[in-house]
Amino acid sequence: MPPVINHPPSFPLLNVLVGDDEAGRLFCNAAEIEAMLRVEAALAGAEADLGLIENEAAQRIADVCRDLSVDWDSLAAGLARDGVVVPDLVRQLRAAVGERYAQAVHLGATSQDIVDTGLALRLKDLAALLLDRLDAVIGALAELR
Repeated sequence: MPPVINHPPSFPLLNVLVGDDEAGRLFCNAAEIEAMLRVEAALAGAEADLGLIENEAAQRIADVCRDLSVDWDSLAAGLARDGVVVPDLVRQLRAAVGERYAQAVHLGATSQDIVDTGLALRLKDLAALLLDRLDAVIGALAELR
């Protein structure tokens, strides 16, 4: 289940190219941040499984990732400053998990790791959407026989 966050006003650019609201929603700002938070939560879980961070830290990070209310103005300022939103997102996430677990957030990851893996998650969701549609077309064609 994706995290619940406050969605900013967003204009999914993909909609202009393909005219597909459902696919376009996978590539709006909110979907991008939700995917990055899913990655951060999964990273923490994997690191806990390997004994790199405490299980309690991983659980706290996952809980916060699921419920984080993102400061979009801060993300925009971070994007302008850093060229990518991840550093500011990590800052917000660390602040939200609290001092005890802050250092466990984003441990060993790069901004590019988070961006790329988040994109891969959204592309996986897009592939599932397209496969469902293709199955429907195949089913409809089969009925024409």
